[in-house]
Amino acid sequence: MEENISISQYNTAQKEQFFIDRLVEAKNENSLICFIGAGVSISQGYPNWNQYVNQLIDYWKGHLDVLTSKEETVKDNVEMSDMLFLESLHSMPASNKRKVDLVNFLLKEYCETGESEKTLELYQEHVLDFERKIFTETQPILIKNDILDELVKLEPIFITTNYDNQIEKSYERSTSKKPKKINSIEEIEGAVESNTVIHIHGVPDAGCNPDYFVSSARSYAGIYFLGDKQEKILEILDGKESPVFLFVGCSMEEDEILALLKKIKESRVGGLKAYALMRLEDIHSIPVANDRKKKIIESYYLDEHNVDILWFGKEFEELAKFIEKFVIKFKDKRKNSISDPERLRRVLTINDQ
Repeated sequence: MEENISISQYNTAQKEQFFIDRLVEAKNENSLICFIGAGVSISQGYPNWNQYVNQLIDYWKGHLDVLTSKEETVKDNVEMSDMLFLESLHSMPASNKRKVDLVNFLLKEYCETGESEKTLELYQEHVLDFERKIFTETQPILIKNDILDELVKLEPIFITTNYDNQIEKSYERSTSKKPKKINSIEEIEGAVESNTVIHIHGVPDAGCNPDYFVSSARSYAGIYFLGDKQEKILEILDGKESPVFLFVGCSMEEDEILALLKKIKESRVGGLKAYALMRLEDIHSIPVANDRKKKIIESYYLDEHNVDILWFGKEFEELAKFIEKFVIKFKDKRKNSISDPERLRRVLTINDQ
């Protein structure tokens, strides 16, 4: 008989046990998907969204001369008015995504060679210079990511909007398996297996196509609201009966993510379950006010978006410990579940497909 003890005092033991049960069922059917957001990378020292955009602007203020120094570019010198324009972006009342659009637009002008093919080639070579420096070439403040080191033990399918390769690094540290890496949404070709890492916003690695890198308003619209990009994501779930999405490091405030989840739910005949690990913040010193807020948020996400909220604690530092505890319960539960002959037959059948 399993102990009826909560992993966190902010959830009921029954809710957490059902959560573990669904993860095990999904894993046994190769349908467990961990969706990793920016919060996980921020914990290692990578910039948050605001910091990234501000640093991008500052980088190009100091590196436009890299483009003017090229023999093939039309511009020979950096114009002071362009420096002032970039500086003005910091305080401009525009979204971060639009600011990235404007930076990229200016870069295209500085990559102009007079020949469209050469201009495009030069732009694609340099447009991700900053991202490559920060997310690929620079070592984060904390080398080890305790959150990811625990999550890889689930051996799920990973989907991430992060530009770094820290999930892959955690596989190297915590398991003997080497994950399959999919560098962009365009590389998705049908259903994927466990231990696959899908970078749906692309990566800035050398040799990767910057057309599939998602950071600007234009690129966000292309993947979430226009064209057939969402259909590529739906291909991941081909043949998966009751997938479970586990959102970690996501605020669940992004309309794009909620729209994607809605699209997935609407496209499926079978069941779909989504969980999000979230931090519980108090709004008052009186407990009843905090309990009311907790109830409203839980009900809103469940009723409006079919997302079940699990609270890992009141401080972000508690997330890794929460995951460590539920991974232990998950592994114990799965060990017991596949000791049943019929369940074992099903798991082996799925793994052989």
